[in-house]
Amino acid sequence: MIDAINVLLAKEGIPAPARGGMMVHTEQIPQASGVAARVAAFGVAEGWICYTGGVEVLPAGTKVVIPPGSYIVSAELAAGQRSLHVRQQGRGWLVAEYTRTDEDSGIIVAETLRNRGSVTACDGNQVGVPGGLKYETFWQLAGNSAGDAAAYRPHMSRFAGFQAKGGK
Repeated sequence: MIDAINVLLAKEGIPAPARGGMMVHTEQIPQASGVAARVAAFGVAEGWICYTGGVEVLPAGTKVVIPPGSYIVSAELAAGQRSLHVRQQGRGWLVAEYTRTDEDSGIIVAETLRNRGSVTACDGNQVGVPGGLKYETFWQLAGNSAGDAAAYRPHMSRFAGFQAKGGK
């Protein structure tokens, strides 16, 4: 059965699922300065940061530097097996750091959201983005209790970087 699924995925250009796991650590940060420090501490990454004044796209290998006085609205950064997602929540921010693991607790499905060279930023402007946004979704076995059939269900997803134009 899995071979048939992999054939269908290959026809659509989607990589075969891989065994693996994913961990997440979340924290609430109440101040803009704390969010800026947390994002900068992520280090060298690729991704995007949405400020009140626009969106910054960070190519792979960029050292994350937050300009003084900047106000982060949201962000997604990736560095290898780690990702950092930032979202405003209430009067503060929810920061989630995802780590892909070799633990054999589920499957990881990778997919790329294609774009036409740019996306509409939170300020309404068009921002150039490489060939696509790569995401990984961790599927975990669920169910298996009395009367419940065991099945894999999506549990969490992480930004995994940009896909270069042309496919890699």
